[in-house]
Amino acid sequence: MNISNIKVKLTEKDLMGMIDENLKIDGLKIDEINIKNFIQIKGHYNKGLKISYWASLYLKGVEDNILKLGLANIKLGRIPIWSKFVNFALKKVLKNFQSMGISLKDGVICLNFYKLLKYVPAVEFILKDIVLFKEYVEVEVEDLVYLEEKKVLSLEDLKKEIKNDGNNNTLMLNENKTCKDEVYNINKTNDEYSKLRDKVKDKLPEKCEKYKEYILLVPDIVVLLYRIMMDERVKTKTKVFIGAAISYLALPVDIIPDFVPVIGKIDDIGIVFLALDKIIDDIPENIILEHWQGKDDIIIKSKEIREASFNIIGRQKTISILSGLFVFSKKIIHRRKR
Repeated sequence: MNISNIKVKLTEKDLMGMIDENLKIDGLKIDEINIKNFIQIKGHYNKGLKISYWASLYLKGVEDNILKLGLANIKLGRIPIWSKFVNFALKKVLKNFQSMGISLKDGVICLNFYKLLKYVPAVEFILKDIVLFKEYVEVEVEDLVYLEEKKVLSLEDLKKEIKNDGNNNTLMLNENKTCKDEVYNINKTNDEYSKLRDKVKDKLPEKCEKYKEYILLVPDIVVLLYRIMMDERVKTKTKVFIGAAISYLALPVDIIPDFVPVIGKIDDIGIVFLALDKIIDDIPENIILEHWQGKDDIIIKSKEIREASFNIIGRQKTISILSGLFVFSKKIIHRRKR
C-alpha cells in the first residue's frame, strides 16, 4: 500500500498511548502530555528516589525528514533548571544515539526519521509538517508505504549501534586531547587538590561512575580560579576580577536578593561562569588547560553555559552590574565590622 500524502490528527491521549507502548526506559515515566502552543510533558523518574519533572517543548520545524524541537524550560521537582545546563547534559547523553537519528545541535533536538524508521516495523514515510492545536497535533506525511515484510533492527542491534557510537566518540575525544597536549606540551598541575580529587573519585559509589566528572565540576572550577590567581603569567587586572568572584562565593550571606529583577536569579554558579568568561578572553588556552583538573575541555563547557547570562541582559551590562555589586558588598562588610 502506498499513500502519496496524508494528514493525521493525534490527540494527547493518542500520544500517551504511543509512548506507553514504545518508550520503555527503566525508571522513567511520562504521566501527562498537554498540547497548546507548546508541548508540555509531566512525569517522574524513580530510581530509589522519586523525582518529578516538567518540561516544555516547542516546534522549530520540519526539514528534510528531520523534526526539530526546542526546549523552552524544565523543572525538577519545583526547581527550574538552567536551560544551558540541560542542553549540555543532553548533548552528552544524545551522543550515543546519533546512529539512531537523535541528536542535539545548537540547542535544538533533532529527530531524523530516515534513521529512526529503521527501528519502526511495517511502515516508511517522509515527515512533511507538524502543527500544534489545542489538545492535539496535526501531522502531515508523504510517501507513506506499508511494508508487511519490512525488517527492522533488533534491540541487540540497537545496543551495538549505541555502543559503537560511544566508542567512536571516546576515540575522537582521546585524539583531540592528544593533539592539544602535543601542540601546547601541557604539564598538568599536580597538588594537594589533585590527590584529594582522586581519593574522592575512588570513594564515590559505583553507580555514580558515569557522573563523577559532573559531580566534581564545580570544585574543579573553583580550584581552577585559585590556581590562575597564583600564576605569575596572568595579568593583574584579570586576577582582580577573579578575586572579586572568589570573594563573593566566600561571603556567608547572599548579597544579590532574589527580588532584584534578572540579577537576583544569577546564583553562585552564574558568578563562577562570569569569572570563567574573563579567563577565556584574557588567558591563553594552554595555561587554562594546565590548571584544569577535569577530563573535558573547560573552554567548550564554559562557552556553552556563559551565553545564558549574556543573552538575557548583554555581556557588558552583566559584568558591569556584578562589578558594582562586588563594590557594594565590600561597603556592607565594612559597615558590619563597625
